[in-house]
Amino acid sequence: KNTGNTDAYIRATVIVTWVNNDGNVYATAPQEDTDYTITLADNFGENWLTDSNGFYYCKAPVAPDSDTPLLIKECKVIEGKAPEDYHLSVEILASAIQSEPSSVVAEQWGVTVTDSGITQVPN
Repeated sequence: KNTGNTDAYIRATVIVTWVNNDGNVYATAPQEDTDYTITLADNFGENWLTDSNGFYYCKAPVAPDSDTPLLIKECKVIEGKAPEDYHLSVEILASAIQSEPSSVVAEQWGVTVTDSGITQVPN
């Protein structure tokens, strides 16, 4: 969600860990497709781009008090893969940058911005 007062581009990364009820994080991180599966939104490609560093970039600026399009449809543990007394924790960390001037977005994030929004992200 854009909690600011101007249109902003938003990018996010997903952090997945094993956590117990006391908030302790398990020493070994879960591995996608081995320990859990993640399903992106049905229309992911229409709304998001991803780079080689694991960032997801919302293609269009998000208006103040508006939400980004859905990023993740589902994330679930593969049966029998969770360490004893631990559960899967999925955190989405987001950052935002004002959409104008677009040259600042391009400079700070290394993306290509056109009239239609972010069209290319770093490799």
